[in-house]
Amino acid sequence: MQSYDPRMEKYPLLISYPRSGSNWLNCVLELYFNRPRLRVGPVTFLADRDQRTDYMWFHDHDIFSDLKVGHNNIIYLYRNPSDVIFSLLMAEHKDSFYTNKIDKLVITQIGRLKANLQKYLFTAKTCINYE
Repeated sequence: MQSYDPRMEKYPLLISYPRSGSNWLNCVLELYFNRPRLRVGPVTFLADRDQRTDYMWFHDHDIFSDLKVGHNNIIYLYRNPSDVIFSLLMAEHKDSFYTNKIDKLVITQIGRLKANLQKYLFTAKTCINYE
């Protein structure tokens, strides 16, 4: 998980796999509710973000912590796995896309995404499909 902040326990946790639409959802939620997510990494989308303390949720991808994130109130955002994998490859490995390296990257990402889906589709209080 990103740097732990005890305040995180009070707020819902939005979990997603990278390239699943979390930036889009964070932006929509912040603007709609006029409340920021808890800043533990990237900045919020609200103009007055540095003065805000009325947090509403926080976000994590939970892939680099070996799916060890535990929380009582999880909202899981997921997307079609093919779209996620293709988006990841185009965003992060575009130069390798037409080489033999891509096979290993695809297999690695599919395994990580599968584990993420298996954990959160059955344990999250709320699941949102981004399409």
